[in-house]
Amino acid sequence: MLAPAEFVFWSCLGIGLYPYAGYPLCVALLRAIRPRPVRAAPILPRVTVVISAYNEASHIEATVRNKLDQDYPRPLLDVMVVSDGSTDGTDRVLTSLAQRDPRLAVLRQEPRAGKTAALNSMLQRAQGEIIVFADANSIYRP
Repeated sequence: MLAPAEFVFWSCLGIGLYPYAGYPLCVALLRAIRPRPVRAAPILPRVTVVISAYNEASHIEATVRNKLDQDYPRPLLDVMVVSDGSTDGTDRVLTSLAQRDPRLAVLRQEPRAGKTAALNSMLQRAQGEIIVFADANSIYRP
């Protein structure tokens, strides 16, 4: 029979060693008994690229085409552009692009309210699980 002091000693030693030896052993045994299920197909979230543009007629077509041509499944990628009171033909370029690709949504913000207001107005309409903010003259690698 163990003396009370011996019992306390072995109990404290066991409690101290459990996190280092006992717990990993229990986890290894559980993993062997119940293997973790493996997902066969990758999970791809819907991505929305949001762009604010002000007088970017010279850059916006290349930027939007670059975003739409990314190496990502077409049904899961859409682009939203806010023309923040542009006066240089940006709206005309965007309207032309939107007629050719339904993944492009265009909004004209009038009167001009600034980049933050433009992005916030599109953010409310965005449907992607991931939202990417881009400048009107940025080009990404495909």
